[in-house]
Amino acid sequence: MALNVEVDRSGLDPSRWQVKRIYYNGHLFQNLSHFEHSYTSDPSIRLRDHTDYQANSLFSTFLRRNNSRTRKRDRRPEPVQVNPGGHRFGVDGNHVSYMDWEFRYLVQAVNGLQLFDIRFDGHRIAYEISLQELFATYSGADPALAGITFFDSANMLGLQYFELVPGVDCPHSSVRLDVVQFSAGIPIFHSKNAICIFEWNTQLPLKRHYANNWDGTYDYYGGHSDTVLVVRTVAAVANYDYVIDYMFHLNGVVEVRTAATGYIWSSPYNAADKKYGHRLRDNLVGTLHTHLFNFKIDLDINGEENCFETLDIAMDPDTAAPFDPAEQIPQMSFTRNLRRTESDALISYNFDQPKYLLFYNRQVNNAYGIPRAYRLQGAPYGKLLLPENAGKDPAVSWARHQVVVTKRKDTESRSSSIYAFNNFDDPVINFTKFYADNEAIEQQDLVAWVTLGFHHLPHTEDLPTTSTVGTKANFMLLPYNYFDEDPSMVDNNLVYIEFDYDTMKPIIYTYADRGNSMCFNNTDLDQYDGTYFPND
Repeated sequence: MALNVEVDRSGLDPSRWQVKRIYYNGHLFQNLSHFEHSYTSDPSIRLRDHTDYQANSLFSTFLRRNNSRTRKRDRRPEPVQVNPGGHRFGVDGNHVSYMDWEFRYLVQAVNGLQLFDIRFDGHRIAYEISLQELFATYSGADPALAGITFFDSANMLGLQYFELVPGVDCPHSSVRLDVVQFSAGIPIFHSKNAICIFEWNTQLPLKRHYANNWDGTYDYYGGHSDTVLVVRTVAAVANYDYVIDYMFHLNGVVEVRTAATGYIWSSPYNAADKKYGHRLRDNLVGTLHTHLFNFKIDLDINGEENCFETLDIAMDPDTAAPFDPAEQIPQMSFTRNLRRTESDALISYNFDQPKYLLFYNRQVNNAYGIPRAYRLQGAPYGKLLLPENAGKDPAVSWARHQVVVTKRKDTESRSSSIYAFNNFDDPVINFTKFYADNEAIEQQDLVAWVTLGFHHLPHTEDLPTTSTVGTKANFMLLPYNYFDEDPSMVDNNLVYIEFDYDTMKPIIYTYADRGNSMCFNNTDLDQYDGTYFPND
């Protein structure tokens, strides 16, 4: 906004409120009279006409540009995903099942979609995984940008889910579910097809190996396609659209992925904005801002009683070579670091101190005495660059650390509040109090609070809207010595090809009923040879 008005709202009587100062197009005016006089007498301070936008009616729209230009082969239909044998997952009420996975979902007005009782092969991995807050804070010379902050749960995320478009937001073959919410002061909120569930072949092998013999032949090839179940919502909160995916891999991995798209929060350009953002149009600036996503993970690894341990990776202080102790061989090693209290479980990411984050029940080990654990991994972790207790920090104190592990309490069910925006200094929920009592966390019911995010300095390619490419963040829960081997080895989508030296032909083993499909040639695997001849 070019025009910003500072209003003194002291007291409860609106008739006593008054306009104090005016900030317009990079100029500060001490009162309304000063602004009115300057505006009428000095045309140089006025905001320039939006001639650029008026001349180009396509600006800021999703309408196709330059209809006379067509990319090569662009008129061919784009690839689509099909399910030749039908869905391999089931939805019964709020219960979802897929291969070894099962869980329940709930759409809550404030937080939006939440998953509960997440199990693999009948064993619970987590009681709850849910988004807690979508947060953005901006920089700029304009008062409308300088430090403006959004706590999007205040907009009631469960009321920001709207109908998803098949073929763009979700595959045509997805199962789409309605969202119905009751909220004070509004009619019943009923959004059709606002959640979609689908199985997705990522087209990246889950695992594979080609056993090369270095003579033009091979011993074998083994591979497995990576198919995942995806539960997707899109929260369209004002100018931004946030895609949240809950993904379930066949090897026991849970992945939660976020992506941001939509319109940047912008302002008319003035020279004072140069250190905050780029000039994107004749009269438009997009300024630096930070997006943060906070999640709650209530873990139950082999029961509710869990420990939190990090495997701390560093250069090995004992670097003597095995054959010659006088020779030094720099190499890495790790040490186990059991985090015993909440204050010891505040994890701030540091490239110089890499670590694995593990959760396990110390009473449940594998045959080698190693805990059957799950590992938490995130990228990119988010960081708010505010000093502690400065500005809005108390209201967003969950972002001081990238991972915080606390003892589960019914009174600590959320890390943020719909009122966070109203009082930065003394927020209704001050997250630091969750660990201020420094309770013991060995063999306790534990919750991990994870913050993902990224800094966004807009550029011209963010017009008309930001792309999801480059704005993704995710965390994963990965089995870590939890199974005796990769549990996806029972899957029918495995392919094993053995080279027969007698016939010099491959023997192909497949386990799935691939059937026939009108969409692709199922005989392409039968054409596989695998040999190569380096002297040709």
